[in-house]
Amino acid sequence: MVAQATRNAFRASPLILTALLIAVTALATSQPEHISLDPGSTDNTPHWRVISADAASLRLEFTLGALGAEDISAGGETWQSLVIEGGTVQGDEGAPGLPTAGRLVAVPAGASVFGRVIGFETVSLPSTRLYPIQPGRDEAFAVDRDAYARAGWRRLDVPAAKTAAVAADPTAPVVLIGEPAIMAGQTVVPVTVSPLAYDAVSREGVAARTIEIELTFAGGATPASARPVAASFDTWLRGNASGYDALRAGKSATGAALPGTYALVRHGDAAITSRTAALEDWRRRQGYHVEIVDVDVVGNNTSSIKSALQTIYDDTSIPPLEFVTLVGDEDGTYGVDTWIETLSGYNGPGDHYYVTLDGGDILADAHVGRLSFSTLDELDTMVAKIVGYEQTPPMGDTSWYGSASLQGDPSASGITTVYVNRWLKGHLEALGWAHVDTTWSGNFAGAFTATVGQGRSLYGYRGYLGMSGIGTSTIHNLNNGGELPVAILPTCDTGTFTQGECRAEAWLRAPNGGGIAAVGTATQGTHTRYNNCYYHGIWNGLLYNADHRVGVAHSLGKIELYNNYQVAEPARVEIWSTWNSLMGDPATDPWLGVPVALSVDHPASLSTGATAVPVTVTSGGSPAAGLVVCVYRDGAFQVSALTDASGAAVLSVPSLAAGTMLVTVGGHGYLPYLGSLGVGAFDVFCGL
Repeated sequence: MVAQATRNAFRASPLILTALLIAVTALATSQPEHISLDPGSTDNTPHWRVISADAASLRLEFTLGALGAEDISAGGETWQSLVIEGGTVQGDEGAPGLPTAGRLVAVPAGASVFGRVIGFETVSLPSTRLYPIQPGRDEAFAVDRDAYARAGWRRLDVPAAKTAAVAADPTAPVVLIGEPAIMAGQTVVPVTVSPLAYDAVSREGVAARTIEIELTFAGGATPASARPVAASFDTWLRGNASGYDALRAGKSATGAALPGTYALVRHGDAAITSRTAALEDWRRRQGYHVEIVDVDVVGNNTSSIKSALQTIYDDTSIPPLEFVTLVGDEDGTYGVDTWIETLSGYNGPGDHYYVTLDGGDILADAHVGRLSFSTLDELDTMVAKIVGYEQTPPMGDTSWYGSASLQGDPSASGITTVYVNRWLKGHLEALGWAHVDTTWSGNFAGAFTATVGQGRSLYGYRGYLGMSGIGTSTIHNLNNGGELPVAILPTCDTGTFTQGECRAEAWLRAPNGGGIAAVGTATQGTHTRYNNCYYHGIWNGLLYNADHRVGVAHSLGKIELYNNYQVAEPARVEIWSTWNSLMGDPATDPWLGVPVALSVDHPASLSTGATAVPVTVTSGGSPAAGLVVCVYRDGAFQVSALTDASGAAVLSVPSLAAGTMLVTVGGHGYLPYLGSLGVGAFDVFCGL
């Protein structure tokens, strides 16, 4: 059945701006609108529901209440951009842009996947002149006049060698099924839905508001490894990969959200080991299983380092590999080698390939970051920043925890650099952030120093090559002390760390402030569409994912690229996944609010021979559930558990010998508790 859609003006939602910024490198714009596909709906977020799932097939329902819409003036004409929240637009350069949405679907290991559309419901759209796909950056407005003069229904072209589900009806939606890939041990396929058919001559459109898709499974894909899914991936997959819950039914999450394995890749020189010891000890206290990859032993080249990481990843006797931290710049006395992608022609550097460890695909199977230093003093600064930020953040003036600085310069990369930051500001304010500074024009460097220099928790920049006059020296000269932001700046050349110091490196190196972590993009060949897509994904992960650690958010930015572009533009996904590099420790959990204090009760001492440590945790007089408790004795044992609904955890330990053990309690948003207890000869001991 075909119904009639309605178009209405409305107050711009941050969600609709999200999709518009990915779709448009626009010129002049009007007030955003929506086109209701379901009567009265303004919800342009796609909804995915598993109808049924078994070992042979999965039925998936896609529903869409509305399309985001905006009038755009370009080339002396007025156009309309139609978008789906979290999606993108696809098509040939200069041709009408068709909105799409992507989703990962979890499938059985070893399966090849085939799909078909088995039902859909469409609505006709008001007269629409679709905005053409643009080349990006500051290039001239592009329009393919032949494409707009071609009569007949146009749907998304099906890429060669892709399994597609296309109904015979020329106005039916198109569903593309990508190749199986493996994410941290779980096989997934990307599904792309293009709900719109369009006739450029008549300016008519037909959009699907519901689509029922059937996926069927057969043997033939690369089998997944036997390793369990790490907790950070398990958390995300449960909420964002259709079919995952059904596949995991009856299987417990690995370590029940306990820390996994943390691999530190560094030189074995005493000058390095003495400086990273505090970070290694802190990660062990938190409950991470720490593995050291000594590049002086395994070889300081990408293949040898990846081989060592692969061995750790494949070892099922230890917790799943979750974080990889490279210690060193890519060259110099203490350098650690990096990769160079060869797809773009720009030869951009990046560390992403170090964590593509399962399935031979481009998806990350662990979270990676780099502590890039050029002097030993800089390494001292970095370790002190990370440990201090995580253990004892500044609590004198707590206003910096609810503050952010966002800058968008449209002068060369278009209005979407502003839109993306307006979207981010709207979400921060909805989350209760009291102070969000914005700069859209004028003296960007001066505004940067004036705001970030006062202390901010987050900093975001979208703009163009040169970062609007904000150089590495501007970052080094910040005096914000320990009030350190996470900085996200996916813009040309902000992450080219193989050609001197890049802006992303400067944040953690800065001696009197700077930031706790930063992401920049390598090369001068970046593109607004893909930069914005990553920017949306990392911020969405940092703010809304249940696991807020910066390395996890970085991986989710890359997954956003995969969801939107893998089926049609896989090379772009690989390039941008490589070019975007995290300079910082991927296991850092950022402060997104004022830290909350904990009250922890445990014995001050235990008798030798005791085999259990009882711990109770409260906050503000109420039980604190779901926090990680770790008891640790260097060289002897490390045991972790989660607090239950009553705030209690009882940790079973080996029969205790005399000495001291460390007790650590932590969780997102809580000031960590660092305590200890003694073990000696007493008349009474606690045992199980």
